[in-house]
Amino acid sequence: ALHPPVTSPVAMCPATGEKVSGAASDQTIVEELAASPQRKYFMVSGKGGVGKTSLSASLGVKLAMEGHRVLVVSTDPAHSLGDSLDQDISGGKPVPLEGTDLEIWGMEIDIEAAKKEFQAVASSPKTKEEAG
Repeated sequence: ALHPPVTSPVAMCPATGEKVSGAASDQTIVEELAASPQRKYFMVSGKGGVGKTSLSASLGVKLAMEGHRVLVVSTDPAHSLGDSLDQDISGGKPVPLEGTDLEIWGMEIDIEAAKKEFQAVASSPKTKEEAG
């Protein structure tokens, strides 16, 4: 049997599955995320092996399919996001995803390069105003 779509805990009572009084809709969580033009950043975190990369890649594609401009970023040194997207997105710069007209980019951050860049900025004598 197919399971019903996962719904937002705000919209549904976890104990009964009934709509909570005053809840906005019966949309799935992904539908709610896609419908909101206000949100700008989503962070997916968790222990190893729980599906963070798969969720991030699929959420990014879904949001792009709903008309959002999307950048899916991974800080994981294993660089498995590129594998999920079937494309080389290493190098620390946004890469447009191939094979689609969607506005979606992928990027795997080079942790060592980012650390050196941060250290250079942090040790710079420039003030915040000078840095712009």
